[in-house]
Amino acid sequence: MSSDRSPATFVIDVTGDVPVVVVAGELDLATVDDFTSALAGIVEVQPVTHVDLEGVTFADSTSLGALVSMHERAVAAGHLLCVSAVSDVVDALFHIAGLSDELRC
Repeated sequence: MSSDRSPATFVIDVTGDVPVVVVAGELDLATVDDFTSALAGIVEVQPVTHVDLEGVTFADSTSLGALVSMHERAVAAGHLLCVSAVSDVVDALFHIAGLSDELRC
């Protein structure tokens, strides 16, 4: 990664009925714990949570694994976590992993 990294930011929008976790920047090993923390408390209590990854400029398998894990955690609680928007980078990662339709809203 270059020295002009764009660490991930997480904004939780709760203005509507469904909370939306908006992620921007690089979602990787360095930021995955923050990503997981941002989602963990929400997916277990909210019936539906959307994740907006449209602002993600880089994502790796670590972040994909965390997203799948949070999805499974939501399902175990009887809830839904889905991805409502993706960047081209995330779309390509979903395609490679065979998750193009699995996590989308």
